[in-house]
Amino acid sequence: NRIATGGLMPDRTLLLDIDAAMGVQRATRVSADRLEGEDIAFHERVRAGFLRIAAENPGRFRVIDASGDVETVAGRVASAVADVVSLGGTGADESA
Repeated sequence: NRIATGGLMPDRTLLLDIDAAMGVQRATRVSADRLEGEDIAFHERVRAGFLRIAAENPGRFRVIDASGDVETVAGRVASAVADVVSLGGTGADESA
């Protein structure tokens, strides 16, 4: 990542965390690719790896419980980024 981004790091990284089995179930509702076809142990290792990275970078990462419905998870995401972005504006430069 450092090479591809020239060393740039995001101000905030969101990790949408969900139980591995539930995540695979959601991901394969329509279709599955090679990764979704891996066994559950693979998905648990991947999840653990991402959680470890988040724990090592607590100032940047926010771990979001993604087990709820769309509206609930969206609210959690909005709360996790509220201090770094303005969600209430029009998107246009209001000083112009």
